[in-house]
Amino acid sequence: MILARCFSGPSNPSRVGVELATREIEKAADLSLQEARVARSAVAALGAGLAGTGKPEMKERMRASLAGAFPGAAVSIFTDLEMALAAAGEGPVIVLVAGTGSAAIGRNAQGQIWRTGGQGPRLGDDGSAFDIGSRAVCESDERTREAGNGLDSGNENSRAARLRLLGGTATARRPAAR
Repeated sequence: MILARCFSGPSNPSRVGVELATREIEKAADLSLQEARVARSAVAALGAGLAGTGKPEMKERMRASLAGAFPGAAVSIFTDLEMALAAAGEGPVIVLVAGTGSAAIGRNAQGQIWRTGGQGPRLGDDGSAFDIGSRAVCESDERTREAGNGLDSGNENSRAARLRLLGGTATARRPAAR
């Protein structure tokens, strides 16, 4: 039975830091607890599925931070993919996450688990919004050059978009063909 639902801000500690991620999780928990008329001190266990906790040291930092925010509660941290895989039930399954980033996790009939992606835009998030946007900017740049209106000849809007999207990179690079 779901007692309450709420929303809060970003909680990926690799992107926003452990302190801010913890604060946002606390906000979400407090709103839900308030709606359900349950005291925070009544929380016996907390399981958080968080993007950005794939590395053991980050997982432990978030666990310790949330344990401090929820004294007495048993705190378990999972990646967002691990949580989605657990929610999918038993047996063979594949979970695909394609949004701002992209990743997949799967389990075979023997219980073996494989994961790919989820490394962020600099290391490879094929199929993510960042990847699709990067490809669109590169395609636009190529078409602009082909039309004789190259970026070097003053197409500032395209140049500004590319600089923002590619993190200050001055040269558009077409992602590798698949």
